[in-house]
Amino acid sequence: MTRSRSGARKAAKGKAVAVRASVGERKSLADANRRAAGSASNSTTGSVSDSGGSFPLETASGDDPHSIACTCAVLRRASRRVTQAYDQALKPLGLRLTQYSLLANVLRSGGLTITDLAERLAMERTTLTRNLKPLEAAGWLWVKPGPDRRSRAVEITDEGRRVIDLAVPAWQQAERELRKSMGEEKAAQLRQLLSVAMESVD
Repeated sequence: MTRSRSGARKAAKGKAVAVRASVGERKSLADANRRAAGSASNSTTGSVSDSGGSFPLETASGDDPHSIACTCAVLRRASRRVTQAYDQALKPLGLRLTQYSLLANVLRSGGLTITDLAERLAMERTTLTRNLKPLEAAGWLWVKPGPDRRSRAVEITDEGRRVIDLAVPAWQQAERELRKSMGEEKAAQLRQLLSVAMESVD
């Protein structure tokens, strides 16, 4: 009986030692993993800069996805600033750049359906329809039945042509000022890069 109890106590003590050893091994492994992850994170973190400053560029091992510089955000910010300059130039004619662009594209295309025009402008059809309404109300565009009963086509009116003729010099002036401010070479590079960006997401 005494031997049995003594053997049980030894077995329990051995199990406790084994458990403590197992816990210690797991803790050491966890510490090693944390050190390895920290080392990998430090070695794979670079940086990029844009007009807003310098941002760390995290790889897949990074912990903060919000620290990545967003190309789309920079493009949108630049687009808003540049659009404001063109809008200001066209303001005396009662036009915004988006409206000038629509009129110019309809003039060049001559009778495209709304669906085809939306595809050419990389615009949602519903958004294009909404943007066409004030131009149609002003008498600058005419939305007519398309090739089939379910489609509609867009034509520019004589009044719309007159507005475009008046707006072209204002647009050209805004374009010249931007190219002068940037420099012709950089402006050309920007247009090329933007074309590449659009093609890359098609």
